Amino acid sequence: MSEHLQEVAHSVPLRGCRRPPELALVGSRSSFTDNLLRATSHEFRDHPLIHLPSLDALSTMSSEQTASMRLLLVDEFALAASSEAAHSIASGPVRIVLAYLDVEAAARRYHEAHQRPPIHSFVPLDVRLDVWLSLLKLLLHGGKYVPEELLNHRPHRHNPAIDRMSELPLLGLTRRQYDVLELVAEGHPNKVIALRLGLSDHTVKLHIHNIISRLGVTNRTEAAARFRDCRP
Repeated sequence: MSEHLQEVAHSVPLRGCRRPPELALVGSRSSFTDNLLRATSHEFRDHPLIHLPSLDALSTMSSEQTASMRLLLVDEFALAASSEAAHSIASGPVRIVLAYLDVEAAARRYHEAHQRPPIHSFVPLDVRLDVWLSLLKLLLHGGKYVPEELLNHRPHRHNPAIDRMSELPLLGLTRRQYDVLELVAEGHPNKVIALRLGLSDHTVKLHIHNIISRLGVTNRTEAAARFRDCRP
């Protein structure tokens, strides 16, 4: 593995890298997998790339290093955890792109009258690799992208599931994660959950991985037990 790919794979900010990064992917390994990082780094060899676990990690970089950044792709969890940091970053030339799985949460951000932080574009994480690379190429060339599913989607104003969520101590879960966890707790396998929610099997697996991480449990059985214990 090359020196640059080692930096990407281990989320090391610019140790020994000759050129500062132009593209940063910020978020968990469940969102930005090693395969995705390698493919992206290979495709954009002329645009140095870095992977960071959180927006707060940007504070460890020099102003010279951050000044070169053109795109900051942030997953929904990293953005929610450090929205103020993202807002201060957005005041510079870098464009923030939300890389999302939860359509409802992404649509809510898109339709906000005053976004904090301002989001330039929205890119779904559950697309084919060739589509992902094409979208990044568009963004690096100055384009803007908002999927049709967000343009036409109006977030629910009154939803019993959302009302129940507000009463549950399952802090940190998105509405879509709640829907997935509810079906997991009912004993449904991934294929059934995917069919019921209109998702791919891969997306369901990512949601379950993130749910387990958010709840601090070790497997889906423990996550389901936590859900049942907390339901009113």
